[in-house]
Amino acid sequence: LYGVADLGAGNAIAVGYAGHIWVRDPATGTWIDRFAPDYTGPLLDVQGVPGTGRAWACGSFGFLRRTDDGGATWTSQIGGELVARIRDAALRDAEVGLLVGQPPQVLRTEDGGQSFTRVFPSAGASARGVQLEAVTWIDAQRAIAVGTDGLVLRSDDEGRSWSDAGASGVPRSFRLADVAQRFPGQIWAVGDEPTKDGVAARVLLS
Repeated sequence: LYGVADLGAGNAIAVGYAGHIWVRDPATGTWIDRFAPDYTGPLLDVQGVPGTGRAWACGSFGFLRRTDDGGATWTSQIGGELVARIRDAALRDAEVGLLVGQPPQVLRTEDGGQSFTRVFPSAGASARGVQLEAVTWIDAQRAIAVGTDGLVLRSDDEGRSWSDAGASGVPRSFRLADVAQRFPGQIWAVGDEPTKDGVAARVLLS
């Protein structure tokens, strides 16, 4: 398993290897396999909006699927065509969401995933590193994305534009794999250095 999303009221979705999507039946507590028949690669993440039934499952080869009924049915999203490998998704609400992946770029939607716009890097520019690994919302206005080569990006305008967050103490050798808000005003990222064993953690912003 690579990811799980809690949609509330006992409904949850988990994703993993070989295109499997498991949906929890809130009535019985059992998990039902909603295998994606047109995809056999790994599903790397699933993100949902609690109380809405909406969630996205994403993975390699630009795979992106959306459900609006808590995982019972899934439809393709065109945003998957813009990123070769979608590493993470973050939904602020039922309409506004972000995707990050390989190559390192950020896609934004404000219509629930019907269409996406590349908001990073800007046209004609390129970003360092191989890929962005994770993205999260801090609040309704601000978001953080992290990736390889110690890349830390920040948006203060609902994900419309992105810049280097200026995080200190994060070397270029770091592959930052995930990011989350631990406490209000404090963002943590976890990752590793390819030349060393083990896992390292850093406080990025506080």
